[in-house]
Amino acid sequence: MMRLFVLTILTGAFAPATTGLAEEDKPPLIRLSPQSSAQPSSPLRYRLLPDSAELTAGNAAPLWYQVALRQRAVPHKITEEEYKWAESALPLQKLPRPAVRSLLIPYGGAFRLARLASLRASCDWEHPPLTWQNLGVVDTSHVQSFREIAVLLNIQCRLQLSERRFDEAADTLRTGFSLARHLGKGNTLIEGLVGIAIAEMMLTRVEEWMQLPDSPNLYWPLSALPNPLVEIQTAFEQELNIVYRSFPELRQLRNNQLSPREIDAAFLGLSKFLNLLGDVPKGRDRPIQQKIAMAMMTAKMYPESRQQLLDRGWPVKNVDGMRMKQVTLTVELDAADRVREGILKCLSLPPWQALPELARVERETRAVPETQHNVFLLGMAAFSKVFAARLRLERDIAALRCGEALRSYVATHEGNPPAKWSDLVSVPLPVDPLTGKGFDASYEVKDGRALLNVSGAPGQGARTGKRLEWVHKR
Repeated sequence: MMRLFVLTILTGAFAPATTGLAEEDKPPLIRLSPQSSAQPSSPLRYRLLPDSAELTAGNAAPLWYQVALRQRAVPHKITEEEYKWAESALPLQKLPRPAVRSLLIPYGGAFRLARLASLRASCDWEHPPLTWQNLGVVDTSHVQSFREIAVLLNIQCRLQLSERRFDEAADTLRTGFSLARHLGKGNTLIEGLVGIAIAEMMLTRVEEWMQLPDSPNLYWPLSALPNPLVEIQTAFEQELNIVYRSFPELRQLRNNQLSPREIDAAFLGLSKFLNLLGDVPKGRDRPIQQKIAMAMMTAKMYPESRQQLLDRGWPVKNVDGMRMKQVTLTVELDAADRVREGILKCLSLPPWQALPELARVERETRAVPETQHNVFLLGMAAFSKVFAARLRLERDIAALRCGEALRSYVATHEGNPPAKWSDLVSVPLPVDPLTGKGFDASYEVKDGRALLNVSGAPGQGARTGKRLEWVHKR
């Protein structure tokens, strides 16, 4: 079950949906309200992550596990109606505050522990390095509990916003964003993806903050967030290196340092974990049946594998001096290495350069002949979708920074928006992580109405964008 779970993640089941959108084909509209006229004591008063001066030494993970236990210990199960209290579809003014307070009271202990966890200087989930052999024992049950905690934090933040308790709302946001960032420290993509989802939930509360009249401006707190907010490179590397971590002897394959027995063992191990041998019946003759299945598969794959090595410049005598299984394994690993290195080198690039490179790696991976049966390449091909989820988060932060820059401008220009985007000079303007350029072309003004239309990323649907609107009321 665990192996199927991981493969489901790798093939993009948790990536943003690209088809079947039932909503209107426009990004959500954020109606910006006038910011508070009072100047805060510091531009970073409402930080969205703890100040480094507040952090204490220690590992946050054990505290987060305690948070999950506290949350599970509450006998009440959140109802469908209560889940709606965490969603923007229910306006803040219609939030049933007494009922919300009653829901949150039993979780007070979990909230206090979560705040303490958010103030720890490091987070190490202490999972063993991922291998195919231990996938079934890596415990990810805590991840679902953290989603529940995030929902509760969202409900608490909405209650605080509805009562205009901005200092307390900012404290709740810091806890939620810290949880998201800490999840990105995990070894698995599911932890990183849930971290991204939690960060998106907290950003939705920031959107509501910006739509409240006389709310403090969050331009600098948003700008102070690390980029990327949820770093999933560790999980990328863990997943991409799983083949060699599971079978370290394969690193010696090309050097002819493996004995025939070691090659057979590595070939059998890979074939079993990738389910390349089909359904070999159990019984006393199972080892014999597996050898027969391996021999048949090798015979099928060998001619093309041999030709590929020759096409890459390998001397004929070297190729023909190798065992058939070694030739087949070498081609399989070469194909995996090209994809692995292609993805890893992209992670150091700015997102607007990395995304097309990852798409190219995916296209090349999908072009691998089916006769190679390189099943784990299918998982690698989905990494561009995981990266796209991280890119969407970065774009959302950039868009909200733009909205706060616009609120700041109109506050000093009698409510009038700038005629063009480049007129905003009081703060540094963000670039679009998708293009590496400014948002100038996304901005328009007509009859005192300013609209910044950040379209959805290609292939992710219009609803993944944002529209930020300012209307000058005379």
